[in-house]
Amino acid sequence: MKCLFYLKRIDKTSIINFLIEKETLVSILFILSIHLSYTQNKASESNNLAFQEITKDEHEFERYFKDLKLVHTFNESAAYGFYTHYNWLFKRKGVFKECLRTGKKALVFAEKFEDPFNLTSITEHVSQAFISEGKIDSALFYNRKMLKFYETRFDQKYLNPKNNDYLFEESMLSGYNNIGIFFSEVLKKKDSAMYYFDKARNLPQIPESDNFQFLRHSINDNVALIYMEQGRYQMAKELYQKNHVFYKNKDKERWIRSSLQWGKSEIELGFYKKAEKRLLSSRKRMDSLGEYGSKLHNEILFSRTMESLYLKIKDFRKAEKYSDITYKLISEQNLIDKQFLKSQVNAFNEVNIQSILKLLDNEKVLREKEGNIKQLYFWLLVSTILVSIVILYLLFSRNKFKIQKVNAEKLVEKEKAKTATIKNKLLQREVDFKRKDLTLFANTIAENQKWGSYLLSKIKSSKKYDEASYKELIADLEIEIKDRIKIEQSNLNFQNRIDILNSEFYENLLKAHPNLTKTELKLCSLIRLNLDNKDIAIMQNISKDSVYRSRTRLRKKLNIPSNVDLNIFLKSF
Repeated sequence: MKCLFYLKRIDKTSIINFLIEKETLVSILFILSIHLSYTQNKASESNNLAFQEITKDEHEFERYFKDLKLVHTFNESAAYGFYTHYNWLFKRKGVFKECLRTGKKALVFAEKFEDPFNLTSITEHVSQAFISEGKIDSALFYNRKMLKFYETRFDQKYLNPKNNDYLFEESMLSGYNNIGIFFSEVLKKKDSAMYYFDKARNLPQIPESDNFQFLRHSINDNVALIYMEQGRYQMAKELYQKNHVFYKNKDKERWIRSSLQWGKSEIELGFYKKAEKRLLSSRKRMDSLGEYGSKLHNEILFSRTMESLYLKIKDFRKAEKYSDITYKLISEQNLIDKQFLKSQVNAFNEVNIQSILKLLDNEKVLREKEGNIKQLYFWLLVSTILVSIVILYLLFSRNKFKIQKVNAEKLVEKEKAKTATIKNKLLQREVDFKRKDLTLFANTIAENQKWGSYLLSKIKSSKKYDEASYKELIADLEIEIKDRIKIEQSNLNFQNRIDILNSEFYENLLKAHPNLTKTELKLCSLIRLNLDNKDIAIMQNISKDSVYRSRTRLRKKLNIPSNVDLNIFLKSF
């Protein structure tokens, strides 16, 4: 969890005096924003709210473009305040291009002024901006550069606070946490992530700092997630229990989240009744808090965990109910995120265009007032060049058009040939799938015939029974037939639901392995849900041995090495 601290005080007096002395276009609001941003000494959530209050002014973007032309006249403290302020703004607005631009500048000053809070926070901003552009190596470079800053100053600064200010220790802990998350979530290297999380957890404790304690428990949360992925459920449960105790009287939202995570670990350990009781109790506490920032996130976690619980205990009706709830909540969250990002980027683009148009208008007025003859000559030259280009275009347009027409006709013929080839391939593939469906249908008929023969033999043998035994046999057969119908109907409904939810998974898997049959695709989706062979056999109405053979054939068909887990392989799609 990426925790924010309070902003460190910088030389705000020199900034304000310099701006007034130079009579720049930086507005009074910007001066106040620097003053407020760098004198707050509050916990992470209070700082985040304060920062939102600073940057909510609708003219922030417009001022940025104006001040950007003047930043080279600022002294170092003022320039640092400028780049830092707008880096936070662009990070929050999701404008990663400008976030990267201001972040690189701010990091130079942060290292020079030895400002640990902004060094860690802005490194995270820059890292996310690089990741959005697909430049993972650059993100890793800046993260390692940040750690080098702390490790070279550890002996000098760690546990040597000034005025009970543990900013260096808190920022160092946050830095290890951030790079651990980077390795875990971006590079998917869990061992490397654990290396940095362990380094963070082994740092000397600072009981006097609430921020430090919150960060340590956030790291516990990240470590527990890795334990859950690795199947070390008991160790994950112990960390969630610690977090639950810590957050009880400090952070109600995180307290509820840790309770949900605790319940998830109990499900994996097989304590289903305890998990269900804990989860339902957490739901009541969650509703009692009313509306809050992470409520939707907690609701998704709750419904997802309940779905997992009921899948484990094979209550497929309830599992399907919570699966629907999860799907709706995730769709709602995605819609909110898309709308927010779109509105922020559109606002930035609109201000950007307006700023450019204003600058062009100003330049035009200045040119007219000053009678800039050189500028006039330049436009005359440009006009002459444009006229010459138009004349040349008119002279050669006919020949160019003829050439383009011939090339276009050739291209159309080629595309027609390609289209015909593709249609033939698709037709052949459809024929192949039809053949496979016929084979599957024939096998199903054969299996039903065997079951019919079994019923017939039971009925024939009933002639030897007395009246009481005969009735008992008929009752047993009736129950068996009803159970078979229910199982087939339930399996059909559940498998249809699986097909809908796994449509994207099927599409990605077929792109890599187009020769898979529908039966094999369904088997892949069930394995991906962590169902064991016994459950798959029941759902597919086949024997466990048939499941083993199907898995073996599937591994061969997918060319999976023996040392690679089939479940992990399928989750990569």
